[in-house]
Parts: sequence; C-alpha cells; structure tokens
Amino acid sequence: MALAPQLRKELEEVQQLYRMRELETSLERALTLEGSVRQLPSREDLFGEVQLLLSQIMGTKGFYTGKSEFLLKATQNLLKAKEIFNGHPSKNLQAQTCLAEGNILFYQSQFLDALQFYLKALRLYEEKGELVNECKSLCIISEWYLQQNDAKSGMEYAKRAFEHIKDLNDISAKAVVYNQVGQAYIKSREFDKALIFLQKALDKSILAGEKETEINALNGIAISYGYEANQKEAMQFLFEALEQSKKIGYRTGTIKCILNLATVYGHFNHESALNMYRKALIEYEDVLKTSHKAIIFNNIGNIYYNKSQLELAQSNFNKALEAATQIDYFDIIAQTYAQKSRTYTKSRKLDRAMEYANKALAIGKKLHKNYAEQLNLINLGQIHFLQQEYDKAYEFAIKGLEIAHQEKDDVAIIDSYLLLSEINRAQGNFEKALDFHSLYHSHAHEYSRNQRSKQVIDLEIQYAIQDKQKEIEHLTKVNEYQSILLKQAEAIEERNAALRMANEELRQFAYVASHDLKEPLRMIGSYTQLIKKQLDGKLEGETLVFFEYINEGVGRMSNLLNDLLQYATIGKEERESEAVDLNDIVDIVISHLQLYIKENNATVTRTQLPVVRSNQTLMIQLFQNLVSNAIKFKADRPPEVNISGISTNEGYTISVSDNGIGIDPEYRDRVFVIFQRLHPRTRYKGTGIGLAICQKIINRLGGRIWFESEEGEGTTFHIHIPGSILVED
Repeated sequence: MALAPQLRKELEEVQQLYRMRELETSLERALTLEGSVRQLPSREDLFGEVQLLLSQIMGTKGFYTGKSEFLLKATQNLLKAKEIFNGHPSKNLQAQTCLAEGNILFYQSQFLDALQFYLKALRLYEEKGELVNECKSLCIISEWYLQQNDAKSGMEYAKRAFEHIKDLNDISAKAVVYNQVGQAYIKSREFDKALIFLQKALDKSILAGEKETEINALNGIAISYGYEANQKEAMQFLFEALEQSKKIGYRTGTIKCILNLATVYGHFNHESALNMYRKALIEYEDVLKTSHKAIIFNNIGNIYYNKSQLELAQSNFNKALEAATQIDYFDIIAQTYAQKSRTYTKSRKLDRAMEYANKALAIGKKLHKNYAEQLNLINLGQIHFLQQEYDKAYEFAIKGLEIAHQEKDDVAIIDSYLLLSEINRAQGNFEKALDFHSLYHSHAHEYSRNQRSKQVIDLEIQYAIQDKQKEIEHLTKVNEYQSILLKQAEAIEERNAALRMANEELRQFAYVASHDLKEPLRMIGSYTQLIKKQLDGKLEGETLVFFEYINEGVGRMSNLLNDLLQYATIGKEERESEAVDLNDIVDIVISHLQLYIKENNATVTRTQLPVVRSNQTLMIQLFQNLVSNAIKFKADRPPEVNISGISTNEGYTISVSDNGIGIDPEYRDRVFVIFQRLHPRTRYKGTGIGLAICQKIINRLGGRIWFESEEGEGTTFHIHIPGSILVED
C-alpha cells in the first residue's frame, strides 16, 4: 500500500508538466502511470484521475495540432473517468470532468453544449468554495463569449474573476485572470487598459510556468501595440510568441502569431503579408478556424484594394463574407460590406457601393465598436461627393475623421482630410479646402516617413533573427566537429551543454533587453497617461510640468534601451553581405532625416562614393549616426555636412565633415566609448551609444574610424574601408 502515495506524487508532477504544456513528456509519463496504477488493489479514485489527466492532455494535443484522432482518444479517456466518478462525492473532480468535457466540445465547435458544461463546473466550484478554480472557470466562460464576438459578456465574466484578484494566492490563477481581462479589453478596443493587464499577465505566467497564458499575453500585447501604431514593439512580441508556440507544438497559437504578423506587415510590406497569408492557408489548413479564414480573405482583399487590383479584391471579400456569415462573425461581416462598398466606389459603380455601405451601417448598429465604422463613413462621404451631394458628403467625412482620430487610423485620417479638401474645393470654399489639404499633406508626409522607418525596422529584426540562427548553427557545427574529433561521450555532453547555454543566454538577453528592462517603463508610461486622461483639463502649472518630466524620463530611458539593444545585436558572426551602393545609402539616410535637416536649416552634400560588399542595414546605421551627430552638434550657424571619399593604396577613405562646435581635445579618448556623453543632456539629447555603434560596424568590416577636430570649427570623421570589400565597376 506504500506505493499509492508515491503514485499520487507522480500524478501531481505530471499535472504540473501538463500545466507547463510539456505535452509529450506529460503524455509519456501519464501512460506509464496508468500502467502502474492498474497494479494497485484499490485504485478507483487514482485511476479515474489518471484517465481525466490523459483526457486533458489528449484534448490539448488535438486543439494544438488540429488532429481529430487526439480528440477521439480524449473522449474515450473521459468516458472512463466519468464511469469511475459516477456518483462520486467530490465536487472538485466532477467540476474538472465538466471542464474537460466542455473543452473537447469547444474544440469540436459544439459551442453551446460546451458552455453548459463550463457553467456547471463554475456552479460546482462556487458551491465548494474553490476560489482559484472558480476564477479560472470564469475566465474560460469569458473567453467563450469573446470567441463568439460578445465582448460585453466576455468582459462581465472577466471582471467577476478580477474582483477576487486580491484574495488569490495562486500565481497561475492570477496570470490567467490578468490575461483574460486584458483580452476582453482588446475585444472592446480599449488598448491602453489592455496593455496594463497583459503586461502583468506576462510576468506572472512566466513565474508560474503557464506557457499557454504567456503566449496569449504576448500576442495580446502585440495586438495592442499594433493598434497604437507601434509596429516595432508589436513585431518583437509577436516573434517571441511565435518562437514559444513552435517550441511547445502549439500550432493553433502559431497560426495566430503568423496572422498577426501578416497584419502588421500589411501596413508597409504587402508582398510579405500576402506570402504569410498564403502560407497560413496552405501549411496550417488543419488548424485554421472559419473565423481565421474570414480574417485572412478580408485582409488579402484589402491588400489587393490598395494595389488597385479590384477584381481580386472583390473575389477575396466575397470569400471573407461567406466564411464570416457561416459563424455570424459580425465584425468581419461589417468590415467586408464596407470593403466591398469602397471597392465599388473606386470602380465608380455607385449604386452597388451605396447598397453595401447601407448593409455595413445596418450591421454596425449591432456592434459596440468596430473598425468598419470609420471606413464606411469616409466611403459614404466619397459616394455622396461623386454624386455631387456635398453637404451629405461633408457630414459623413467629418464623422469618419472623428472616429479615425479616436482609433489612431493614419490611413483613414489621410483619406478624410483629402476628401474634405475636395468637398470644400467643389463648393468654392477655397480657404477651407487649402486648410484641409495642408493637413492632408502633413499627415501623408509623416505617414510616408513612418512607413520607411518601419521597413528599416523590419530589416533590423530579420537580420537579428538571422544572426541568432547563424550563431546556433555555428555552435552546432563546432559541437559536431569536436565530438567526432574527441570521440568521447564526456566531451560531447560538455559541448551540448555549451550550445544549450549559449542559446538560452541569447534568448534571455533578447528578452531582457526587449521586455524585462522596458516593462517598468511601459507601466509608468501607461499609468501616467491613464491618470492624465482621467484628470484632463484639471492639470495646470507645476503639476502639468511634473507629468511632462515623467514622460520625458520614460522616453529617454526607452531610447537608451533601444540603442543598447541595437549595439548588442551587431553580433560577432558575419551577416550576409551584398553589393551595397553607398550613394544609395546616403540618399536613404537623407530621406530618413529629411525633417530633422529641415528643422535645423542644414545642408548635406556628397561626392561620388564606391560600392562595397557589406550589409545594407549596417551601412544605414553607420551613416545615419554620423550625419545626425553632425547636425545635432551645430554651432551658431546653419549646419553644413559634406560626405566625400578618396581612393587609397589600401582601399578607400570616406570623410564626413561638419562646421559644428568641434570636440575638445581633452575628450578625444572618450568619443568612441559606449555611454560616454561629452555634453549635458539638457543641451544635447542622446544616449552616448551612436559613435560606439559606428566603431563596432567598421571594426566588423575590417576597417577603422578616427576623427580630426578643432574646437569651434567643426569635426571630420574618417572611415577607412579595406580594398577587400570594395566592388569594382
């Protein structure tokens, strides 16, 4: 009989492995445990719990992989457990059985039946006073409603769980509750609040080993940043969620990450977005839900609309509408109607455009908030404008602009200003038309500049990923070579351990730099903005100044961490090189800094520069740091920056000279040292990393960088490029 406590302890360990979503290990050990429990003389309760655990593991595997055979096995194990528990006095086991059965039904899209079991489990936990499991059940029901696109009910159940947060001592339960409230806020499109809860959920899920909650929180944070137009942060969190999903075989979570990444790319890289959507439809067809397909086809249609391929756009909108109608996905139905309407508007089929615009309006009345609203209002303004009904056109355009500002939809804002300008011009209100056109031009210019920055960010992220993969591949090759050479098991294990350690250190560093260090800053920033919003109009004088000090400090620290991450990701392994025309690089840099150059009344000139074999992103970083520094440290005259080059016996020397304040000779040894600032922050902004990055890039090319300067007269930075990387004409 002494075996029973030992097996009970084994069961608890396997349950913990399952909670951490180590499915293969937990399944293997659960099956072994099942065989051991069969040997006990009195085994009913324990055997039933093992069958229940096997059902949960199999059900999750079915959900993760989209394979029905696992759901069938889950059902079989559950039936065995129910037979054993029949008439069992334990409400806890009854409730767990109800949740397991509800999950299986939910995974099989039998949603209404699933809800009944979830509600029954909740009642049992409430009767027993199981607060932890009661809160988790409330979150499951909340998620059920969110999946049915009922944000209001989803929020109600999430807030019921959150009412108990102070009484919960279980970190795992707290992670689940914080995550669910955050997801409900996302569905309600209140992204600033969502971020606060999801950041807490992420921290606690990592501590508790709640992998699925961690992935969902990462995805939610990325979505929130995406809607706030912070694409860089969104992509970083999505790549982390994608990596974690793949690691535990969570194909359902992986497809969610891919779709979210494709949506981000859709804002500035249409081809990458289309490739991701096509990959999802082909490679992940087994786990694609009807709702996913509706979103994919709607987004593909939108990309083709922006490319003015209207027939392809309508074809995909029709597919989206068909999928969304099957499951009453009203958000996407409203969006698709609005998208079809504006596609007809673009092709000047105004009767059809008005028909679908009215359908979108009718569906939109059923929704609390929806993306289609501003899209449809602006489109209605366009329709009435083309019909020369200018008063109606103006009314719809103004409403659309107001909502677009609330939703921070840059494209809709730009479209609204242009339409309002055209309406006023058609009515003869030329002064107002000019005002709206100025606003249109200003926002369009800023949007275009941001798009170029996002493309550079995309390149930086992709190259950082390649660096990581190459370091792992390099260590793997070294490990294999040394293993063969030494032919000793001990040596093999040592190098395997080194590989695992290097991989984990790399991951931990990326995570700390991109999240852990910045999380407190995000929290300060988010809460400050919430307080400021609540006290809007009541802040004045010294209090308002204090708020600005906080915001400035948060921004300065965030910039410092971003620069540090940028410095660190210039790794030791060689990046893929290509022929890079430095003339094009300088043109790109001037384009990026166009607003900064104009604000400082600066001029930037260059002579003909060579083509080198290097990496485009690194060259952009190099010249952008040098040019921006030359403008930043200006004297009392307009900055003049000249970029020139001369061929030498050993290679090529490029010089970047300015007429700025120069560098004091006593600081000569500190210029290229990381974090070394030569001037007070109040006078010149910056983190002191820019020139250290330049030196690191040049060192990787096998060249060198130095400078000549006379205080008050200007500075010239010289870059020697070795002949080995020059590309001959």
